[in-house]
Amino acid sequence: MTTLTKYNATAARSTLAAASTSLAEHLRYGPLETLDELRRCAKKLAITIEADEREYLAELVELVRLAHTAMAEFHEFTRELTTLVGELAAFGVEDAGRSTK
Repeated sequence: MTTLTKYNATAARSTLAAASTSLAEHLRYGPLETLDELRRCAKKLAITIEADEREYLAELVELVRLAHTAMAEFHEFTRELTTLVGELAAFGVEDAGRSTK
């Protein structure tokens, strides 16, 4: 393996590691946070079930909104994760191919 190839492999690993960290942060501050908010809203809904019907309906609407948001955020995260796994797999195949030559 040449110095340039070693540099490229190191740079690629560093880039993929940074992408993995960014993806983990995205999961934490995106869909997981929204799902936690959804859980809190559902809990509040259970408390307000005996309260005013309008308030109950407003809470249901918010629950639906949060559910849609969480789903969209999780789908975005899944697409990013799929891309990262594809890049890791491609890097692994390239790296393995170079080491056998």
